[in-house]
Amino acid sequence: MTARELNSVASELAGRQEESDHSHKHLVELSREFRRNVPEEVREMVAPVLKSFQAQVSAQPPAAMSQLW
Repeated sequence: MTARELNSVASELAGRQEESDHSHKHLVELSREFRRNVPEEVREMVAPVLKSFQAQVSAQPPAAMSQLW
C-alpha cells in the first residue's frame, strides 16, 4: 500500500470510529429516555428483548456495527 492509500484507510477508520462512538452515545441517551418515559410494567415486558438486542450490539465487532445501521 502506498502512503496515500494508508492515509485514506486511516481517515476512513477514524470516521467510522467517530460514527460508532456517536451511535453508541445516541443509543445510551435513547435508553435513558425510555427508562424515564415508559411505565415500569412496560419496561418489564420488553426487558428481555432489549437485553437481547444490547447483547448482540455489544458482541459485534466495530466493522460489523456499520452494517446494522
